Amino acid sequence: MCRSPERPVFERRILNKYDVTYYFCDACRFLHTERPYWLQEAYSDAIVASDTGIVRRNLDSCGKAASIFTWMFGGKGKYLDLAGGYGLFTRLMRDIGFDYYWNDQYADNLLARGFEADIDSRQSFIGATAFEVLEHIEDPVTFVKSIFDKTACEALLFSTLLYPGNTPPESWWYYGEHSGQHIAFFNRKTLDKLSSILGIPIYSNGDFHMLSKRPVSPLVFSLATSRLAAKIAPVTFSILKKSRLESDNAAILENLPHTCRPKDP
Repeated sequence: MCRSPERPVFERRILNKYDVTYYFCDACRFLHTERPYWLQEAYSDAIVASDTGIVRRNLDSCGKAASIFTWMFGGKGKYLDLAGGYGLFTRLMRDIGFDYYWNDQYADNLLARGFEADIDSRQSFIGATAFEVLEHIEDPVTFVKSIFDKTACEALLFSTLLYPGNTPPESWWYYGEHSGQHIAFFNRKTLDKLSSILGIPIYSNGDFHMLSKRPVSPLVFSLATSRLAAKIAPVTFSILKKSRLESDNAAILENLPHTCRPKDP
């Protein structure tokens, strides 16, 4: 990631068929697989069957994103969820009042249809989210830089589990060898190096992190991404903000062909 010399550290069997070497950089502590030639096979299903935590993770992320974006921007403006999966997170955020949009090159948008965004069209968003994404990216520097360049966002809130200590463990469930989708791994020093390369300050709390051009109090970020905030924020914002549930329904119905619209009772 920082273009320093790397060294092979171990091998793992990916998708139960490919023996893959993992490389480690002592300078920035970035760990990654060899060039991932197996990704087309790995993404035959965008979301793996073993991801049983997908709903709980989206609920948790909703509360934390709602808290931090309200403190930073008053909840105003447009937001984008990258690698948004089936659209659950986008739908949750719209339900509590945020003007949120979905983007994903692998998954089908099942739950937030009508609110897709194409980042290559240079639409502007005040904030963006990318939950459980960076571990899927071969070149995280280029990926993150392109997000800021294409969306003009002021902050990117993302999650990825950091490996403990200064060297990656040889055995770790987060490697996800069975799915073959996780190819890049970080610790806190890696994130600091990413921040330095991009020239954008970073804030981190557990497995939630944010690159932000707008200054944020580390204490505010810590509180906004705490477990308590994740639990109370969706309820709080559903009371304080106007849900987009009904207006989204009306907008979708308005865009249907006339013959497909439901008739008045």
